[in-house]
Amino acid sequence: MEIRYQKFGIEITRKCNEACAHCLRGPAENIDIDNSIIDAFLDNNITLIEELLITGGEPTMNGEGLEYFVDGLIKRDITVGVYKVIVNGTNWDEAFGRAITKLDKYTKSKGWKDTYLPLVRDIGQILISQDKFHKEADKDVLTNLRKLPCPVYVLEKNGKILPYGRASKNNLSMMNQDITSLIDYSK
Repeated sequence: MEIRYQKFGIEITRKCNEACAHCLRGPAENIDIDNSIIDAFLDNNITLIEELLITGGEPTMNGEGLEYFVDGLIKRDITVGVYKVIVNGTNWDEAFGRAITKLDKYTKSKGWKDTYLPLVRDIGQILISQDKFHKEADKDVLTNLRKLPCPVYVLEKNGKILPYGRASKNNLSMMNQDITSLIDYSK
């Protein structure tokens, strides 16, 4: 039986170089996703991931793991429709850059043709979290991110702070900010 995902997110690392007050992941940990977990997932007869979300921690802190994941997608001929990567804009890694370049090339050559996604303007996106809880993006990191083959956008959080991780302990989620709600899929 083939498996097709409409949406799939992968937390490539728990490492992070920030400690944002609203982080729903909780404290950063010195843990990367293990290659055996990546292989176990990819070896499940997956044929399509329409929307791939790559997060962390901070994804640029495990560029080699991301590159292993992307190489695994390509090796197994798993179609990816579109992808988004959320980073904080304060860290750069060459392996991360190689992984995104490979993923973009692969997705553009194969991915979107088998889905509704020809209607999507950008096959891939790098989203930089820049709200009042994040450090300002580093200029050199931005220069490197802008060399990648996909657009780079600033993602200002326009959503309710979810009551998880640090936000559940410091009451930030109770502030009821005047911003658009997020859909909570945790339950």
